[in-house]
Amino acid sequence: MEERVRINNKSMSIKVLLKKDWFLAAFISLSALIPRIYILVFTKSLSFDEMISFSVARKSLSQIWGYVKWEMHPPLHYYFLHFWFVIFGRSEGSGHSSSIFLNVLAATALYFLGKEIFRSRLAGLAAADLYAWSPLFCFYGVWARMYTMLILLATLSFILFLRLLKATGRRALILGGLFALTTLAALFTHLTAGLVPGIELVYLAYLFFANKIKGKELLRNFIAPAIVIGLVYGLWFWFFWHLHLGSLGSNAWYFNYQGKFNPVYLIFYDLLRYLTPFNTYIFNLLSFSLLAILGFSSFAAISGDKKQFYKIKYYFSNSLLLPLLILFLSFAGLFIARLFVLRYAVLPAIGLFLILGYGFFKASRYLRLVTFILFLVLTFASFLAINSKNITIDNWNGAADFVRQNEKPGDKIVGSLYTNILSLQFYFHDNLPMSAPLDKKYQGDNLLLTTIKTNIYPTTNAENVGQLKDFLGSSQRVFFIVSSADGAFPDSHKIVENFLASQGFVRIKFWPDGNVSSSLIWLMERKY
Repeated sequence: MEERVRINNKSMSIKVLLKKDWFLAAFISLSALIPRIYILVFTKSLSFDEMISFSVARKSLSQIWGYVKWEMHPPLHYYFLHFWFVIFGRSEGSGHSSSIFLNVLAATALYFLGKEIFRSRLAGLAAADLYAWSPLFCFYGVWARMYTMLILLATLSFILFLRLLKATGRRALILGGLFALTTLAALFTHLTAGLVPGIELVYLAYLFFANKIKGKELLRNFIAPAIVIGLVYGLWFWFFWHLHLGSLGSNAWYFNYQGKFNPVYLIFYDLLRYLTPFNTYIFNLLSFSLLAILGFSSFAAISGDKKQFYKIKYYFSNSLLLPLLILFLSFAGLFIARLFVLRYAVLPAIGLFLILGYGFFKASRYLRLVTFILFLVLTFASFLAINSKNITIDNWNGAADFVRQNEKPGDKIVGSLYTNILSLQFYFHDNLPMSAPLDKKYQGDNLLLTTIKTNIYPTTNAENVGQLKDFLGSSQRVFFIVSSADGAFPDSHKIVENFLASQGFVRIKFWPDGNVSSSLIWLMERKY
């Protein structure tokens, strides 16, 4: 009898804990930490984009602005990283840990957003855990870039927005200030954050025209935050637009894949990438099954819940579908900037994981079991995917070691893209002269500023490749930088390779060993 009472007391205490937000938040934080710590341990070096962040963030606050004003991304994350390095030191692990910290907070915020919308801890917990173990967000969640900060700030903006709808008096003033602050912070983190106030405005318009909110309430709570957000961000965007107007109308902003892909396929592919660890038929099928089961469960539940429908409709129609519409237009080439960069498409994930979390909450026990098993399979495969990704990531410290082990006096280093020199220089520290073809308009800039201004786009062509002849002089050996970016710009690579061949250089070594097509750097020697 006493044993049964003891067991009952234990089960009761567990049930009590599961109703405590602090306990669930701690569980989500731990859940989000596990895969990211695993990645942190096995990550070998920084990617090219991370080197930009590190190189800028190491400058003084006044110097940082001299670089980020030319960046295509707003400056907030660079300043955040600067102060992070002041506190925790500047290293690969420190930079990656900054994103892990933000990612854990983002997963926890997603739980509270799900709870706020659906009035269900389970729905919020399911949404947060799906995000925490998403292969895509596990990988980008360790990157020392601004994408996890964007997810965190957008989620916080949504939470404060919903609470501001119901607030009155002093509480409304406090929430309005916090809402304006977090929304502005999101806007100064990434350009795609412009979707955040857009989503909120669409929902406010719906509430107003559906008579769900009175005009006086709307003005009372939102007019002041809207004015602050509009003035502050409007001034910055005006500056940005005028500074970058030329770039926005050219191919030198985002990768231009216009006409090569089907927009519908790309968007569907993006949704699968949130969950699938490997781009194979079997894993895409498993991910699609998870999406289909939980998505159907969500929409079936909504159709029978008229009381909550208008609130849930906002998140389904706006936080997922509005960003996807923007992406569709971009993929279709209807914007001057055709963007096909998966990490720029992170905002729809908030709506997607909320849908899936709500679907899990409303699903039958049988469907919960099926989707939980699917999720476990995808999670286990994610660890394998993490190892695979870390094998293929640019390992520039290894390339620098290759140069140090093989260099001789008089050797020089060239790159097919001028900006790729930064990747090697970051670890090699200019022990040998480095150069690459460069347009005249950038020749007065330092390497980092040129890299930011050109946004890794090729400046190598038949006219300027001859610059390398004077640089090489009578050198008998040259290290030729070959980066993953050259896959998008094979002409630049080929132009420099052919030029070096015309000067009598042949490849004698490359690194990493194995497949020359996946190498990062070649050692070439003049044979005639």
